[in-house]
Amino acid sequence: MRAFLHPDLQLRGTTLRDTRLDASYVLTPDAAWVIAQLGRESRTAVLAERIVRLKGISQAEATTAVYSTCGQLGRFGGLDIRLHARDIGPRLFISTRWRVRHPMTLFGYARSMLRAYGWLCSICTGLLLLASVAMGGTYMWSMLLLLGVVASCAVHEAGHAVAAMRMRVPAVLLSSVGYMALMYHRISRRSTQLIALAGPLSVVFVAAIGVMLCDQVLVRVAFLSIAGLHALCLLPICADGNSIWRP
Repeated sequence: MRAFLHPDLQLRGTTLRDTRLDASYVLTPDAAWVIAQLGRESRTAVLAERIVRLKGISQAEATTAVYSTCGQLGRFGGLDIRLHARDIGPRLFISTRWRVRHPMTLFGYARSMLRAYGWLCSICTGLLLLASVAMGGTYMWSMLLLLGVVASCAVHEAGHAVAAMRMRVPAVLLSSVGYMALMYHRISRRSTQLIALAGPLSVVFVAAIGVMLCDQVLVRVAFLSIAGLHALCLLPICADGNSIWRP
């Protein structure tokens, strides 16, 4: 596995500068040193061996230092990962959980959605289609409901992204398998609240239109259920609700 520091990030001493978000992160000297070494050797296994030689520590300590530092960077899309066919086991598991940052563009949004929900949607849709053919058309409703939930997630994240763009907030889209979020830094409390509200309310608005335009009871129930699910995101225990209600 190869790990490259994302082009948005610049290391200066013990400060990591995020040019995309106009933010700076203060690092420990050891973490800054490991990141500097990552710029010289992108192969994580070889990097651990390099640290053993340079620092005189054990292989286990060096490996822990490499993956701990890379894990922290990976939380906010700070690494570009290149996985080879021979990278299996724990390395493959780690790479599938890595968060990738995408720019706030239509293409970036599409790539982020595909990475987050593409495989899940494709696999579930295929299984439901097979079940529908084998056992009758009743499973078609389940497939449509699944696609509706995925579509509602797309609308939810689009609401956040559009709100951030309209307020000219520097932001990126983060995604991993089954996860997608908008990341920004240092904005006013009011802007944070508006961005957080925009996601769930976008789904509620679209669902309300669906209820008015559709005359089938089951479809209306599906719209209302999905809207209610996203409305729960406004509770303080959820990420959006926490951004809205926290002091």
